[in-house]
Amino acid sequence: MKTNQGRKIAYGVGVIAIFMFSACSNKSTGGSDTVKLTGAAGGGDQLLAVSPAPTFDIELYDGGAMVYKQSTGVGVLQMQTGKSYNLVVNSNASPSLSLQFKQNQLPVGALIPLHLGGNLVTAPNTGSYTMAITAVGDTGSVGQQDYSIGVYCADAVISVNPGQIAVSNVDKNMYRYSAPGIETKDGGVMSGGDEPDCSWDFNGDGIRDKDFAPCSTPVNAYSNHVGLRNINVFVRDKVCLMVNKATAAKTLVDPNPAPTGPDSFIRGDIAAVPASVDPRLNLQHVSMNPAAGAGVPDPMPVQCSYSRSNGKGSFTVRGQIKYAMGTSQMHGLGITMSNIIDNVDVNSVGATGNLDTSVAVVNKVAFNTDENPDSASKLRFEGGASFCTASMTALYEVIAGVPCAGGQTGTGNKIDVRGYGTFQCVNLPSNPSSGLKINVTNGSFFCEPRFVDSCIGGSGGSGGGIPPITL
Repeated sequence: MKTNQGRKIAYGVGVIAIFMFSACSNKSTGGSDTVKLTGAAGGGDQLLAVSPAPTFDIELYDGGAMVYKQSTGVGVLQMQTGKSYNLVVNSNASPSLSLQFKQNQLPVGALIPLHLGGNLVTAPNTGSYTMAITAVGDTGSVGQQDYSIGVYCADAVISVNPGQIAVSNVDKNMYRYSAPGIETKDGGVMSGGDEPDCSWDFNGDGIRDKDFAPCSTPVNAYSNHVGLRNINVFVRDKVCLMVNKATAAKTLVDPNPAPTGPDSFIRGDIAAVPASVDPRLNLQHVSMNPAAGAGVPDPMPVQCSYSRSNGKGSFTVRGQIKYAMGTSQMHGLGITMSNIIDNVDVNSVGATGNLDTSVAVVNKVAFNTDENPDSASKLRFEGGASFCTASMTALYEVIAGVPCAGGQTGTGNKIDVRGYGTFQCVNLPSNPSSGLKINVTNGSFFCEPRFVDSCIGGSGGSGGGIPPITL
């Protein structure tokens, strides 16, 4: 067992918080900030236009080797103590730039001036830092990004190779991730106090989905990305706390839900427009609810609802989850079908039949990614019948409910709807617009929600029901 003493370090994987500073700012239609000047000469309030805060991203190189690239999330943002690196800053403007290492929000060392392009930066002592980079525009508007970065000691011992990544199927959309036999640089297997920690990217989108935990303990997790994916494991040396990353192509088994049930699901193949290698925008999405004993996420990944008004019905099915990281976002795929002809008599308990879906249209298809690499934002794509077409079948059955009390309106009965169909979308736009679009092919869904004719009024309140799902 390794007994390296006195080597302490924290790590960073490029988590960013973005702050924009202005005074009483309000966005104008031109996209610039405005500052309100009260009691200006000439009387009354005036608005002074101020340019938007400059934006930027970074790349870090060790010699000619790329260590980290913010725009794609490639690599791990970390340095070796005392070593010099090339920090490249890219911006949409020509701001005045500076860098300050901080610990516990307090400055460490001198303020370092930067310029666009390459900058020689020497790593401070080992530890966990915030690397604050500030960009000041021509008009004084300020953009700042705070990067979490680890500086590790020179004799870090961890190494990992893709062959040590194992992924197996547990249940529908549930997978087990493990990395047995992580080795030291000299070939010895780590154990005891030297055992490394692992953090996993469960679906291959390049974003860490779980905090670090001992590598020897397998992790079960749900993923709505299936098929062949580049699964990533981030391995942290607990002696020196250097973080290494390994990637292996692994197949997340497609649960292959039956098109007409009984298991609720939604699926679709996502492809970026224009073509891109971004793993968040090139994937097979399948959301299905695993068995109760398989570690079902909370809330359930697949949810659906049916609502009706004035003889028209609306059917929604949504499959999305959220991982356990602090910056994790709800991500997944959903569809709402509307204009379903619904003249069912809710008093006709036991009645069955087909709802008329001949003129039903796609009200909305929405696809959300998890967070962008190293920021709390995400990508969202959505659109209706202008971008998407669908075909749907809807079967119904009227089921007796608890009768409403006297003085209440409604019956308490339920209309059970079995809805299934197929859909596709072409050039589904991002919202807010980023110029990116996606195509959705091989889309299909099944779900069985119930509309409840709620009891309203009197002293009994409402009979409840299932609230509509939103996309």
